[in-house]
Amino acid sequence: MKSIKTKNWETLMISAPAGFVTYFLKMQHHLKTSFGKMNLETTQFKQISDTGFSCKVHWVGSDVHKLDKMKNSLFNQLPDKTPAQAKDFIKLRLKK
Repeated sequence: MKSIKTKNWETLMISAPAGFVTYFLKMQHHLKTSFGKMNLETTQFKQISDTGFSCKVHWVGSDVHKLDKMKNSLFNQLPDKTPAQAKDFIKLRLKK
């Protein structure tokens, strides 16, 4: 596997309610597994604030709907009792 410095990695910024952020960070191994099914490598998860965290991502291939797929994947990691409207509170942004 090539190092992070030799690949084209981007920073994924994720904003969500504080409870979601805590949950996602505790469940990093589940996120890495679900993102791996989308040909996405992740590393360096870091909490930025109570309502945000970031990670480094590298896409294998191209997909114009990658942020939507990631948002769905994040929502699917939440407990089953989470209302569908909660998906609207998860915001994703990619930075080079």
